[in-house]
Amino acid sequence: MALATRQAPDDPLQIDVFAGACLTYPDPNALPPGNPAADIVGSVRWLRWDGTTMLKLGTKILQAPTANGRAGFAASGIAVGDLRQSPGCPGDELVVTTLSGELYVFELGAMAIGQEILHTWLPGSLGAYNSIVIDDLDQNGKNEMYIAGSQGIWKWRQK
Repeated sequence: MALATRQAPDDPLQIDVFAGACLTYPDPNALPPGNPAADIVGSVRWLRWDGTTMLKLGTKILQAPTANGRAGFAASGIAVGDLRQSPGCPGDELVVTTLSGELYVFELGAMAIGQEILHTWLPGSLGAYNSIVIDDLDQNGKNEMYIAGSQGIWKWRQK
């Protein structure tokens, strides 16, 4: 299980909560054609706390691309931050890692988890205990992403 929060971008009095589930039985109606509904995969739920109630904004099932057949098993880390920092890509991205070594990056829309920007696999487990940092640690004006995994620390930077 993984958890990340942020202040809602459109209302500073509300809190966005992103909760990653290790195991999910996806709704067969939400799966793309040809993907067996019985597969156990990970998921991320986007909730918003408005001060009195928790509203469900959406769920993203961590799907496997057909090329490698991996499914987003055991979501272990979540982070939210502005990775792309460009006028053409405003707002935050959602980063999700798994115990099976997968890294997902999704666009965050106004009220939904958007398109997958990146899905790759690295050896070992990634981001357990939310060990993901999105920040400009080298002070070059661009955010980097650091992820601790069982094989060391991984760094991604903007070009």
